[in-house]
Amino acid sequence: MTKISANLKQFFCEGKLFVNGDFLTSKELEEEKFKQLFSSINHQSYHFDVNSNVGTVSVEELDFIYEDFHDLLESALSYNEGAYPDEVIILSAGNSFVKVDDFMKNINGWFEFFRMTADHFFSNDREERSFSYVFIDHRSNKSSTVVTFNPADICSSVIEGLVDSITDPSKLLKSLNKNDAHKGEKLSTMRVSIIDMVKNNGLCFVDFLEFGEELLNKFHINYETYLKSFSFEDFVKDLEEDVGDFINKVEEQIQGFYMQALAVPGAVILASALRGAEKSVSLALIFSASLALLLVFRSLISKKKFIKRIAENTQTKLQLYKSRTADINNNFAKSIISEKIEAAMTSVTETEKDSIKDIRNLRDIIISVIAMYLICATVFWKF
Repeated sequence: MTKISANLKQFFCEGKLFVNGDFLTSKELEEEKFKQLFSSINHQSYHFDVNSNVGTVSVEELDFIYEDFHDLLESALSYNEGAYPDEVIILSAGNSFVKVDDFMKNINGWFEFFRMTADHFFSNDREERSFSYVFIDHRSNKSSTVVTFNPADICSSVIEGLVDSITDPSKLLKSLNKNDAHKGEKLSTMRVSIIDMVKNNGLCFVDFLEFGEELLNKFHINYETYLKSFSFEDFVKDLEEDVGDFINKVEEQIQGFYMQALAVPGAVILASALRGAEKSVSLALIFSASLALLLVFRSLISKKKFIKRIAENTQTKLQLYKSRTADINNNFAKSIISEKIEAAMTSVTETEKDSIKDIRNLRDIIISVIAMYLICATVFWKF
């Protein structure tokens, strides 16, 4: 990288150096001074005509001269970190000198930031000068938001303004690079912040370069809300207690039904064994078996009704919790809490279905056992 020295800048200002077509040309400048600026070792196109006292070097070999601001922007990706030029010459701006050290550093920082935060990143052309960054919004059916960088779509005047107005993304990068237990959530929160700014403010890639502080503030607000969502102690505690009570009550009902139901075939078989010596069907045995089965089915119906009732009560409480989220202005916090409530409601519904299914399965097992016993007893003439 060729740095613009004080002498080179002075010669430009005096008109002793100027751009003529594809070459940087000297006028009324001694060969020794021209060689100090552009040695033949570093510049293959170096040429100095002693007779006319004119030296030339190809502009393509000079990394501090750019045709226009588009050329400057496209070249930004080719620089390695720490090798950015401090100052360049923009030909379209009247061969003016432009300080670009911060611009080069910051634009590359923004490219790194978007590559880090995007769910998907790909180049739109073979030259890798245009890029698309895809952000997936997991809050709403996984819709996607695309932020595209294409120098051809950016006005030269906008790029010129960015040289001075581009913001430093180092704080954003630092927020994401910090290794802690919440690193994944930080990345997710940053993506949500970018998506919201695109949707709500219609920002494009270039806009973000100037709104770095606004993005950082939005990220801090969303991330603070995320942390506070873990400290809604009363809210979360009540939610968990209600769901926990529901599950405990359902388990009690299932266990109680197991005890009642499993006693029926045992009682029938035991009573039959005691009367086996009579080798005849006991009317009392038939009535006792029928009564036991009747009690089992009545218990089954009551258990199902009780489970459905407490499920409905729990769902009603969860709906009340859900209605309370309407008072939350922050969309990020609202989405987090809503997800917890939706998960709890789904858990209650699935637990209700599974518990009733378990009770019905046990009922079918009891009927099958008694039926098999009666068939066997009939075959062997022994009840």
